[in-house]
Amino acid sequence: MHKTDFIISYDISSEKRLAKISRYTEKNALRIQRSVYLCSDITKDKMCEILQNLVNMIDPKEDDLRVYNIKKGSINLKSAVDIDNAMVIS
Repeated sequence: MHKTDFIISYDISSEKRLAKISRYTEKNALRIQRSVYLCSDITKDKMCEILQNLVNMIDPKEDDLRVYNIKKGSINLKSAVDIDNAMVIS
């Protein structure tokens, strides 16, 4: 089955929901920033399962949950961009 990468990001208004969602997401993805995660090399079916579980945990009137499908190989976690110098640092 075809596998791909996804970015999950969220903004959760309740500390209790935030803690629950954070624990769940950390079990399924690599934390990149405080509320941004990378799901690497997973099937779309597995991502749909993760997403459905997250949707069931949030309050859609107060929280924001986003998932981005990333082109395979387009993310390199070993490099960063220095905004002041605008050059890639390895």
